[in-house]
Amino acid sequence: MKNKKRGKKNYIIINAEGIGDSINMAKRIEAATGIETRATILGHMQRGGSPTCKDRVYASIMGSMAVDLLCQGKTNRVVGYKNGEYVDYDIEEALAMKKNSIRVSVRSGKNTCTVRKNRHIFLKTCRYKFIPAVCTMEGIMQMDCKKTAPVGVFDSGVGGLTVAREISRQLPNENIVYFGDTARVPYGSKSQNTIIRFSEQIIRFLKTKQVKAIVIACNTASALALDAVRDEFDIPIMGVVIPGARAAVETTRNQKVGVIGTDATVQSGMYTKVIQSMAPDIEVIEKACPLFVPLVEEGFKEHVVTEEVIEYYLESMRHTQIDAMILGCTHYPLLRSKIRDYLGEEIK
Repeated sequence: MKNKKRGKKNYIIINAEGIGDSINMAKRIEAATGIETRATILGHMQRGGSPTCKDRVYASIMGSMAVDLLCQGKTNRVVGYKNGEYVDYDIEEALAMKKNSIRVSVRSGKNTCTVRKNRHIFLKTCRYKFIPAVCTMEGIMQMDCKKTAPVGVFDSGVGGLTVAREISRQLPNENIVYFGDTARVPYGSKSQNTIIRFSEQIIRFLKTKQVKAIVIACNTASALALDAVRDEFDIPIMGVVIPGARAAVETTRNQKVGVIGTDATVQSGMYTKVIQSMAPDIEVIEKACPLFVPLVEEGFKEHVVTEEVIEYYLESMRHTQIDAMILGCTHYPLLRSKIRDYLGEEIK
């Protein structure tokens, strides 16, 4: 009671989960001290954070499916998501289910790559058949030493496979070790310090695979973390911002370039800075499209909702007279055909 005599009026007691009944403990404390005591069970409040786009999309679709089931007279059902489809189970069956580890195989030509572990995708292969992305190979091509060592490529998810494919196309004899950080995707909503920390962790892992160079396929990490990790590690590290900017400068004819990317990439202004350092007269119009990444990651590329999201984000760009656009996120080339359908074939 010494603190009370000093004027202290508030106290916080943290009770570890499973130690005891917090509500009854609060009653006992109030009875013993005469101080009003309230118990709050935090549960998931302290670990959930803000819902992501994926959370919102899943919740909406599952909620709609649950209502449809009720309208069909079905009760005691649990709605879930399995193997890319929304499914429902009898509640007793669902409660009896056990979690299983996830294993994913990605096949491309002669090669097979695995494994998804703790929701990180780790792929080791030589060739990929995915949509091309802009990337510079100059640094890799100049490396005469360690010819048999692989090139490390990492991204926040599966989008960086577009860069891995382009490396394989330009340098068919190179081996590639790919790391997709699907456990922490998207990077675009995270702080610069967090992105730098994630990049450092992944680079340390890739170095254990004896890579001779690392390509940061993620535009957000290239914009916000490249300088920091170059200073820290003694291995050639390349990004994708400068090659993308150079391609846009060489492509535009009316000096108007559009850039779409994650919130973090657009807010950094990195593409504008790099493009205007190459060609000061070019007007750069940037637009953040944060929902594109989760739509790709969750397999919504062909869904009507993707077309609606593209229209929502890019409607303002249709009247800007841009003739070149940078897809400033490695996930976005996977939506390229739909973006082109909406903006028109004249945009390169």
